[in-house]
Amino acid sequence: MVNAHGDPAPGFTVAPLSVWLSGEPVSQTLEVSALEYLAPGTYALKLRAQSGSIVRERDLSATVVLTLIPKLLERTGSTYFVGVYLGQTLRAYQGMQFRIEAPLGFTLSFSPGPLTQECLPELHPLSQTPNVWNALLVCEARRAFQGPGQVGTIALMGAGEGMLSLTHALVVREGSYQEEPVHGGNLWLAP
Repeated sequence: MVNAHGDPAPGFTVAPLSVWLSGEPVSQTLEVSALEYLAPGTYALKLRAQSGSIVRERDLSATVVLTLIPKLLERTGSTYFVGVYLGQTLRAYQGMQFRIEAPLGFTLSFSPGPLTQECLPELHPLSQTPNVWNALLVCEARRAFQGPGQVGTIALMGAGEGMLSLTHALVVREGSYQEEPVHGGNLWLAP
């Protein structure tokens, strides 16, 4: 991946890194990823292919979106500890809200993460079938948090398996109280 000027595009990766060509046309799906610190927006890039002295480039645009990512931190018996990570931002925020959809039969609790230790967490059940909760983090004006990083921890207690989904997320910008949508994520909880 290179930028519009042909220089390496830091923060972007492409996989697989190489494709074997045998002289016949090859079709290959490539996955472009952005590191968590890249700001949301659309980036003009070029995909560069090289074999010996032969170099070919094709224009490509990549859109980076603000994301909320669940990652399994630890499992102890029937309790899963899931970190909630805010990526793709360096802005400061005063609040966050998102919906947690957990497998049936699980109960949960929500606590602040390293970025939000000074913020007040709230967790409200919305439905039992499906198992849906609303999580909220509220920070005082002088205690805003700045990403990327871990904004919270969800502790899920229960047996069984299923998908944990973070949806309907938004953050509130520091000072302006302007809401900004955030893309959610999923994590499979295995027994």
